[in-house]
Amino acid sequence: MNFWEVVVDELAYQGRTRKWLAAEAKFDASTIGTGLRRNSMPQVDLALRIAAALDVPVEYLVTGKNPPSKKDPAPRRFAHLPQIRKNHCPPRRPPRPRAHPHYEDD
Repeated sequence: MNFWEVVVDELAYQGRTRKWLAAEAKFDASTIGTGLRRNSMPQVDLALRIAAALDVPVEYLVTGKNPPSKKDPAPRRFAHLPQIRKNHCPPRRPPRPRAHPHYEDD
């Protein structure tokens, strides 16, 4: 697997998109498709930014070997959201009854 194939595979694993990665690592999203078609390597600075955004070693992206331990990526993805506990959520209100338009009282 080349660099870009490993990147696409890692994006799929983390549940992220090419557009997200491009915004996070500050490059054009079409670069991924171009790299896949040309079977090319990015410049070193871009490879480092991509590795940092995906939170994986750049060596893994370059070689495709020794992937980082596949722990649950959810904590990093949702770290910006407040933790909500089930017992701290307000109770759900029942839906309000709606008058049926064909049976309205005049």
